[in-house]
Amino acid sequence: MTPEYPGGTYAYFVTINADGSPAFPYVIGRQWYGVPSGGGVPQIAETVTMYRNAGPAAAIQVTVTGSGGGKQLTWTSVEGGVYKIEGTTDSAWTTLASHVASSGLSTTYSVAGGGGVSSYRVTLTALAAYDSTGRQR
Repeated sequence: MTPEYPGGTYAYFVTINADGSPAFPYVIGRQWYGVPSGGGVPQIAETVTMYRNAGPAAAIQVTVTGSGGGKQLTWTSVEGGVYKIEGTTDSAWTTLASHVASSGLSTTYSVAGGGGVSSYRVTLTALAAYDSTGRQR
């Protein structure tokens, strides 16, 4: 029930890119209510707000907080992801952690003493398998 439909209604949502092409997760599921109808979306008339650009192909955004006593890295992550954390003081990267499991859409990792580095990078190295229902195995 919504203000527009006080008697209730069914609504399905799919994601599309600004150019109208499909975007992950592409489909609404295996079952729906009613008779499907419609077609392509040539143009979106409303203002579109993107709340979350997520998924394995999304850019990882890292935030570093803390000082000499330690640093805390927080990054955008994907469910079932495994990450590698590296640090550098120049152009040579050193692995600080090679198997950090995702905590969902955001993951945090603490580096004791800051790891003695000035820059950090986080890389997605593995993704858990999913079964045919879309659930993580």
